[in-house]
Amino acid sequence: MVKLAKIFDKVVNFADRKLGRLLDRTAAGTIVFPTEIEEIGQFMMFSIFREFKFQRDAFDKATIDARIFLPLPANLTAGYGANYGNEELGVFGNAVGKNFGDVNFDGSFSEAVSELAKFSRNVRADIGEEGVKNVGASVAQSEAGPVIAGLIGSVLGPSGAVIAAGGAAAAGAGVKAGFAGKGTARNPHMAVLFQGTGFRTHSFNYKLIPRNQEDSRTITQIIKSFKLAMVPEYIRQNHFFRYPQQFRIEVSKPDHLFKFQTCVLTAFNVNYHGEGGAFYHSLENGEEAPVSVTLEMTFTETRIITKDEIEEGL
Repeated sequence: MVKLAKIFDKVVNFADRKLGRLLDRTAAGTIVFPTEIEEIGQFMMFSIFREFKFQRDAFDKATIDARIFLPLPANLTAGYGANYGNEELGVFGNAVGKNFGDVNFDGSFSEAVSELAKFSRNVRADIGEEGVKNVGASVAQSEAGPVIAGLIGSVLGPSGAVIAAGGAAAAGAGVKAGFAGKGTARNPHMAVLFQGTGFRTHSFNYKLIPRNQEDSRTITQIIKSFKLAMVPEYIRQNHFFRYPQQFRIEVSKPDHLFKFQTCVLTAFNVNYHGEGGAFYHSLENGEEAPVSVTLEMTFTETRIITKDEIEEGL
């Protein structure tokens, strides 16, 4: 009987490897739903591990606490974003940005000094006389208010604080109105500047329907594993928290899909009445289990996406 069991395990694991390199039923902490997941062909593995350094190779150094296998969700999307901001460069910023890219610091010290001198001349030339006027207009609009407020405050004292504030606002608006009266407006030299990329998030929805008592208990185990992994625990007489665990999410056959980076679980919602009512299966020992359960989970990656990650299939 022992030999037959070993032969069966080898056959099962061989079939698993043919479907995807991820599924190993013999590994400790492995939870599979549905039981015949190998018949689906495509599935996801959620590896739960404890490694608190948010490094690229954190998963490779960690000990796996649990592996949860589920089918691919109905919706599987990947979102990418880049953050840009509208910034006012002003005259100096515009001139510096225009010329700084041409500065070459690869030469000797004297050559570097020469490059900086050339850079300064080019900046002055780009600013010019009208640029100085632009700077003056900017200063007038921003500084006229405080100057006038100070004058009013010095004359009227503390009781003139409200009047001073109103005068400050009016002064700044007055400078702008003066330019408008001439049909002229100051060019703030706006630019769209790259600020970085955010962290990708992934949301998965599942509806798990048990077909027997074993399935119901597996679903309960899956829910508990996700909940345990996303929350901290007390340490050092409850004065500190130990970080929650992290997740490595993998698809069995990602060739034409995408890969995931290490994630943390940021939201996990369970609806135990997935059919819209209180419908339960009766199990042995008087237990009752929901007819279906819906899971909503959101993960956030712990590293940003760059070209290197895109080349690797993310």
